[in-house]
Amino acid sequence: MSNKHLLKNQKGVALLLALLTVSFLVTMTLQLLVDVDGQVEDAALVQKTLALENAVYTGLSIVQAALYSDQQANTYDSLQDSWATIDGEQLVSLTDDISLTCVVNDLSGKLQIHALLVKPVQAGQGGSNGSDSKKQLSAQEQRAQGEKVEQFWKRFLLSGKFAIDDEQQVADLLDAIRDWIDEDDDARGNGAENAYYQSLSPGYSCRNGTMLTVEELLFVKGMTPELFYGDEEHEGIAEYIAVAGDDGKINLNTASGVVLAALNPELDEEMISDLKVYREEPDNREQLATTSWYRNVSGFPGDVTLDEALLTITANAFAINLVAENEDARRAGKGVLLRAESKEQTLLHWRIQ
Repeated sequence: MSNKHLLKNQKGVALLLALLTVSFLVTMTLQLLVDVDGQVEDAALVQKTLALENAVYTGLSIVQAALYSDQQANTYDSLQDSWATIDGEQLVSLTDDISLTCVVNDLSGKLQIHALLVKPVQAGQGGSNGSDSKKQLSAQEQRAQGEKVEQFWKRFLLSGKFAIDDEQQVADLLDAIRDWIDEDDDARGNGAENAYYQSLSPGYSCRNGTMLTVEELLFVKGMTPELFYGDEEHEGIAEYIAVAGDDGKINLNTASGVVLAALNPELDEEMISDLKVYREEPDNREQLATTSWYRNVSGFPGDVTLDEALLTITANAFAINLVAENEDARRAGKGVLLRAESKEQTLLHWRIQ
C-alpha cells in the first residue's frame, strides 16, 4: 500500500473517530438536558407540594383560631359558630392560587363508643367527704346513665336505617364492643375476649382499652362491613359515631337527624326537620344556649320530651378535614382536635396525605 493510500485511510479513521466523538458528546448533552429537566420538574413538584402542605397548616391554624375565638365569645356550640362556617373562598388571599377547603365537624353530635362502658366508681370519688352513701349514690347515677346510653344505642341501631336484623344482634354487638374496650379478659354473655379473637385466622388480640379510631370497630365480633359502611339498602353507622368522649351526651345543636331521632322514639321526620330549621335560624342563636330550646320550636308537641341526661350544648372534640389543591396537585389533612374548658387545644390525631 502506497503512502498516499495509507494517509487517506488514516484521515478516514480520524474523521470517523471525530464523528463518533461528536455523536457521543451530543448524546451525553441531550441526556444531561433530560436529567436537568427532570430535576427541575422534580424540584418544582416538591415546591408545589410544600406550598400545598403549608396551605393545609394555614387552614389548621385558622380552624384553631376559630375554635378559640368562639369559646371566648360564648359557652355553647352550634352550627352557626365561626368554626362551622369557615368559607374557603375567603381564604384565597392567604393561599394565593391554592384552593383551600375547611370542614369541621363537632364529634359531640355523635354517639360515643366509650360511653357504652360504665366505669367503676373509685373510692372517694362520690363526694367531697368520700362517704359510703355518696359513693353508692354516684354508682347508682352512673348505672342509670349507662342504661340510658344503652337504650339510646339500641334505638339508633334498630331505627331501620342500618343492616341490623333484630334486638339480639344488637345486644350481642354491644356486649362485644364493651368487651373490646374494657380492661379485663372476662367475656360477657354475648361478647368476646382474647380467646375468641385469637382463635380466628389470622388471629389477633382484643384491644382491652381505649379505641384509637372508629374503623377499629371492624375488628369487633358482630361488626360487618355492611353495618359499618352501609350497602345498597342501608346507611353505615361510621359517620354517626365517635371514639372521643365518654359521657354519652349528644350536642342538641349539632347532631344529625339520624342521631336526633334516637333520642326519643316519638320524634318523627317533621319534628326533626323543625328542630334543624330552628337551630339554623340566626335569630334563634342565643336560644341555643340551653338544652331546653327545643320546647320553643313552633308546633313542637308539648308532651314529647328529650332526656336531659343525654343532652348537651357544648363541644370538646372536633374532626377536621382540610384539602388544599391547585391545577397540578392536591394535599389533604385530617385529624381530631380536643378543646378543653381551659381553652387549651390538643391535636389528638393528625395526618397529611
